[in-house]
Amino acid sequence: MVCATFLFILLSRESRWVHQIKIAFVVCVGLITYELLQKILPWQTFDYLDIYGSLVGLSLSILIISVFVIISLSREIVVDAKERD
Repeated sequence: MVCATFLFILLSRESRWVHQIKIAFVVCVGLITYELLQKILPWQTFDYLDIYGSLVGLSLSILIISVFVIISLSREIVVDAKERD
């Protein structure tokens, strides 16, 4: 989940964090939909733990995106403070 999320973020070249979180949600919904489809496909195996794993991956993706946003904002604050001096 986390790898797929950041792959789509890199491919979309999206830099706004709101859109990055939207991408993470779309990836999560897609994986959960695929897992639910496995319930009706006879050659696939449905497992609730896969849905749980997708939700944990979504949480990790949002956490990582948030850390990057905080780091970039703190760098901007430091640069602004140096420019004022």
